Amino acid sequence: MTLTVGITGGSGYIGSKLSGVLLERGHAVRILDNFSSSSQSNLADLDVQVFEGDILEGPDVRRFLEGVDFVYDLAGVASVPESLRKPRECFEVNAYGRYAVLDALREKPIQGYLFSSSVAAIYGDPEYTPVDEGHPVKPHNIYGVAKRASELMVLQEHRKWGLPLTVVRQSNVYGPSPGMKFDSVVHIFVQRALSGQPLKISGSGEQVRDFIYIDDLISAYVAILDSPSVAGETLNLAGGAGSEMSIAGLARMVAEITAERGHPETTVEHMPQQQKGESLDLEVSTQRARQLINFAPEIDLRSGLESTIDYVERILDHC
Repeated sequence: MTLTVGITGGSGYIGSKLSGVLLERGHAVRILDNFSSSSQSNLADLDVQVFEGDILEGPDVRRFLEGVDFVYDLAGVASVPESLRKPRECFEVNAYGRYAVLDALREKPIQGYLFSSSVAAIYGDPEYTPVDEGHPVKPHNIYGVAKRASELMVLQEHRKWGLPLTVVRQSNVYGPSPGMKFDSVVHIFVQRALSGQPLKISGSGEQVRDFIYIDDLISAYVAILDSPSVAGETLNLAGGAGSEMSIAGLARMVAEITAERGHPETTVEHMPQQQKGESLDLEVSTQRARQLINFAPEIDLRSGLESTIDYVERILDHC
């Protein structure tokens, strides 16, 4: 069935890659973005309908939603450091922006909706691992508080109005996309290694993180589009076994792969810990997603890093 799918923040890292996949599946794609942190050029080769507007503005949202069947609500301040520098803007966009979209959705019959939340921002320091969706919520900072506020709004709108809304909590996403930026740990390490710069780690780097390849994440997004029964659910989406690694281990693996490809060997430098509020080890359970949408990530961390390095090599060659 061909649907009209709307993506808020659709020119960003995930949205631009998701748009291409949806078009390949025969869907029509509509983008709402104010292009404050991304570029319309990320959509240059995609036959999408672009609405330049702001999720904080009700008229913009309502115009965008007219005729939309399914919504991926991805717009927001995506960087934790930026949210700490601009806490008011972060909360307005990441929390009130959600309210503005949900408020408009009450007037528009839709088949489904997905809000993208965050594993690390929501769970904080784990009381047990692997963390499942029932784990206590303990955000460390304004970014996590805004994400949790958005989750609560989504779930109460589902309960109160019966809207078909779903929350996903995703781990660290990496991999090739037209909207790739070098503001996440994998992409920063890859760019620096290929540029012959040291890989800098804050603190010991022994904290464990889960990394999910963007293609695996988008496969889950599409599965939710095809699974109306997940309305009202909260699902962890993570790379799982083979994709968990300490930050220091990640740096060593990136350095190893780039050296194998003939790039100058890069060093790993440990810097004093500058930022409090980072979670300890975070291993993630995806059992619920496996049960409900047959979620089964296919790309292990090393394979994903190799593909990411290929992609960034091509970008740097054209700079």
